[in-house]
Amino acid sequence: MSDIYLSYSHRDAARVAPVAAELRKLGLSVWMDQEIQAGAHWMEEIERALHESPLLVLCLTPDYVASSWANVEIGVAISRSRSDAARVVPVLFRPTIVPMLLQSKMYIDARELTPRLLAEKINAIARQTDP
Repeated sequence: MSDIYLSYSHRDAARVAPVAAELRKLGLSVWMDQEIQAGAHWMEEIERALHESPLLVLCLTPDYVASSWANVEIGVAISRSRSDAARVVPVLFRPTIVPMLLQSKMYIDARELTPRLLAEKINAIARQTDP
């Protein structure tokens, strides 16, 4: 089980990957779908990680919000959050319309943060004990 599940659009991978690297430097395990091995059942791998990680970070951009798969992940994240099984942290990477399911959640505005500063903010949330 990873400490953090990063949900993002592949079009935003260049912006998200450095944040994952910084989180790892801070001692957190991070799950990204780029780590799925060839031959693995990718949907099962995603589902397992999405249901096991205690912190779900949703990387909001226009590409992410437009993705039907991201909307599935948002639904699972909110469901887990409502049952206190996980903490959900939306992160605004680029200006976009925040999906209705996330509008009641406070988000981190990362538009002008370095990967290190964003990782430190996420780390502080991850280190809190209750989901």
